[in-house]
Amino acid sequence: MNEKYMERMLRIITYIDEHYQEPITLQAIAEREYLSVPYLSKFFSENIGLNFGSYLTSIRLKHTVEALLRHSDAPIADLAHHHGFPNAKSFYTAFKNRYRMTPKEYRERYRPEAGAPSPPDSSNYLAFNQSSALGMVSRYLQRDPSVRASDIGALRTAAIEVEVSDGGRPVRHTWKRLITIGKAKEGLHADVQERAPLCPAARPSGICAFTGSSTTP
Repeated sequence: MNEKYMERMLRIITYIDEHYQEPITLQAIAEREYLSVPYLSKFFSENIGLNFGSYLTSIRLKHTVEALLRHSDAPIADLAHHHGFPNAKSFYTAFKNRYRMTPKEYRERYRPEAGAPSPPDSSNYLAFNQSSALGMVSRYLQRDPSVRASDIGALRTAAIEVEVSDGGRPVRHTWKRLITIGKAKEGLHADVQERAPLCPAARPSGICAFTGSSTTP
């Protein structure tokens, strides 16, 4: 994974962690990153190991389960809705698929009282968050023979004073002139054709990039 893709992945993960309580969609994130939905879906699955929907559900489930035990008198449906589940049914389905019991049974069994057993470790499920994703990136770098531990030094900070009273010129964000669509055949999708003209990169001076290779009949 190159640096550009790593930065993109961390931006996406950070956004999900900060907005999981909201009705965020893959399309909304694709628009933020100036990517097509098919390309982002593939990028997400290949680099996280889960599809977008499963990842988002895992984040919401993790926070709801924690609140379930922490606020033992709060209605379960209210907790689920507060942590991003669109309705109680979607939460109950995700919960039973993971814990093989109802949220009420789970709360009664693992209520934080004297003598109550500790809840099962969910780290082997979809309990990903930004920290675990960063750990995944770290392990990836450790497997890369081109990156050696000796090349990674301690964090250094420095203060630099810059004289700005002499004026200057506006900063040109050249990266805003580029839009990555994916394979050429994805440019035929209606949703891509509808959103592409709205992207700053679609201006006459912009660049449209395709990745991979594909053939169309």
